[in-house]
Amino acid sequence: MDILLLTLTDDPFDPPGAGRFGGSHAFFFDLSRQFVRRGHDLTIVTRLNSSCKPRIQELGPLCRLYRLEVGSPTEMDHHSMGNLRDELADALTGLLSGKTFDIVQTSNWLSGAVGIGLVPVIARRHVHHLLSLGRTRIELGEEASCFDDVRDVWERRVFNEADTLICVSSNEKDALERLYPDVRPQSVSIIPYGIDSQIFSRRPESADDFIRRTTGRFP
Repeated sequence: MDILLLTLTDDPFDPPGAGRFGGSHAFFFDLSRQFVRRGHDLTIVTRLNSSCKPRIQELGPLCRLYRLEVGSPTEMDHHSMGNLRDELADALTGLLSGKTFDIVQTSNWLSGAVGIGLVPVIARRHVHHLLSLGRTRIELGEEASCFDDVRDVWERRVFNEADTLICVSSNEKDALERLYPDVRPQSVSIIPYGIDSQIFSRRPESADDFIRRTTGRFP
């Protein structure tokens, strides 16, 4: 398949580290590798978040990466990027003019909001990974953002217009259906993260548990 992967708030080739939220960039990096391993042709589009990075990278015969010059060429708080939606969509449409894809794959509300405008002209189907939910964030009492209302509007559109919504657990699916009751249940699938039990373990009870958890891997 020809796959277009949109990850507009996170560059999948950035390392995890201080100041970064979640881990969607690491998720998309690994997802990209798996697509290529299975022989799919992959085009990755992200936003340029550093003037030192190349705008275009050929990563082999089946994979290429484009960085859109939209907004400040610096790391940006993902909550504040809602006002870039139209500019990102215009830049992406110009970049992909004349190209078609079997699937546009997105995550987070901003990439999803741009992705829904590509179907059916540029992509035949839209697959959206949830990874985070704005209403869950509000329910948990996290710090509010002035962009929360805009995010909510676009999330509801993405959840209703995407062909497939992918949750990573039954808990996430339950939260989606409870907090967004107008979502079509038949569009939701659960695909858990792949976990290597030789590397990862349950989150420790406290930071003091780090030594016990680490020494358990010595054998």
